[in-house]
Amino acid sequence: MLRHELVHIRRGHLLLKLLLTAACAVHWFNPFVHLMVRWAQRDIELACDAEVVQGTDAELRGQYSRAILAAAGGGSGPRLSVRFQSPKKALKLRFQTIFDTASKRKGRGGLLLLIACTVASGVFVSCGVNHSSAADGLIPPSNNTTYHASNVQWQKLLECKTDYVGDNSKVVHAVDLLPLPGGAVRDSVSLQTKEQPYGFTIHYSTEQDLTQQAIAAFDRACYNNAIVLFSLIGNADRITVELRNSTYVYPFSYTRETVEQAFGRDVRELANDQDFFGLVSRTLLSPTEIQP
Repeated sequence: MLRHELVHIRRGHLLLKLLLTAACAVHWFNPFVHLMVRWAQRDIELACDAEVVQGTDAELRGQYSRAILAAAGGGSGPRLSVRFQSPKKALKLRFQTIFDTASKRKGRGGLLLLIACTVASGVFVSCGVNHSSAADGLIPPSNNTTYHASNVQWQKLLECKTDYVGDNSKVVHAVDLLPLPGGAVRDSVSLQTKEQPYGFTIHYSTEQDLTQQAIAAFDRACYNNAIVLFSLIGNADRITVELRNSTYVYPFSYTRETVEQAFGRDVRELANDQDFFGLVSRTLLSPTEIQP
């Protein structure tokens, strides 16, 4: 246990964790940054474990694993702590790594590459926002609706906040206030309120033949919309989207669990006057178009 902490100190892991926390703070509404930070923190622990057990026998590796398991039930520590607490999957991966006697030399390079990608993505996100019309407070429209984050639309969206999927008028109104790739038309919204998982399906149609790029753009736009909808609709567990053209129906599905894992928090906490403006601005900032 002591050697584990000494490895953290010698390698400067507290400073790395501070850098990762800063990346999350600056790009709080970017789920990809949260995922990369989580992966980086995982690799920090794996690299530390590998050095601690290097050259030890199976008995000592077992004792070390039991120490980690015993510490895992000790509750959550401070944000910058290098304590042992880990989710079940992370613990399983750590134990597999501890008892794997193969060389771990590639782990350090992978960790450095992951951290570099985290920092670089933050730079690119910042550059993209500054280069767009975000400087004027505009969320570019993609369904012939004007979105202005500084006054009307985000406030109208916040007025749609409800605890229940069954609140049909607010759910549908929120859906219609959200931007979509040009070329898609909403047909209907069907609610699932009888049993869990509660949610709804949004049906869209287009007359265009869709390329893989267009489908990916639509998926990305719907995922961003789903983040906002999950923040507004209290008991929504799943949002399904179907895009129909003349030959095929393309299904997309988004869950609250996936979104909140990416954000690292309950997104319903963001549906308030202080935080919702930022959520809408950062989530719906990038317009996309369906191209034939």
